[in-house]
Amino acid sequence: LCRFFRWAYAEATPIFLNSGEVITQCQTGVRQGDPLAPMYFALALHPVLVAAQASDAEVYPLGYLDDIT
Repeated sequence: LCRFFRWAYAEATPIFLNSGEVITQCQTGVRQGDPLAPMYFALALHPVLVAAQASDAEVYPLGYLDDIT
């Protein structure tokens, strides 16, 4: 997954208007509509949630994508 992530996100990508005009470059973060973006987010957040649960026996984080309780 790391190799694919680097391949997909190593370089900036153009952002277009409906007319086809390039208005800026996307240089950080995942691309809007990327079907793998939620998985990358979950992989990055998982260690934080595990650490939160380990810090207190009464803490049991429950989450789906970016909604965490």
